[in-house]
Amino acid sequence: MSTTTYLSKTELRLLTNINKNNVLKDINYFLWINKSNLENPYVFIDTIELEFETGLPVFFKINENDTGINLLNDFDFEATKKEVTELFNGLITLKKINALEFPVWKDVLKSEFVAIKSDLEKEGYANNYFEIVFKKNTIAINYHPSEGLQITLEE
Repeated sequence: MSTTTYLSKTELRLLTNINKNNVLKDINYFLWINKSNLENPYVFIDTIELEFETGLPVFFKINENDTGINLLNDFDFEATKKEVTELFNGLITLKKINALEFPVWKDVLKSEFVAIKSDLEKEGYANNYFEIVFKKNTIAINYHPSEGLQITLEE
């Protein structure tokens, strides 16, 4: 059974700051790689980094309770990678890959960034789905409990 969780006041402030006249310049995915089955490793996106020209990044990271996405302005990849690798004796690790040239991002980056949006519900802004809105297209980031963060192009 899934429980909806909501953005904190700190996360809402981060969104407000990001949405002020910003230009998206880089995208990184942080993959969770489970190598317990070497023939078929289980890989999913755990964290997505959007880096803006203002220097302010935003990280979409699966939260500790696996109920949604935390918005962060800082993520220590190397420390987290070391901690996860040690905790799981090397069977699970993290890998950072640049996604700027991925087809889903390449085309939308040709148009101007507008805002990052979340669904407003009765209790607050839900943290399981975000829209990265550009003038011509929208990228959706959706949290899935067993498949991690999913990215889709919505036209």
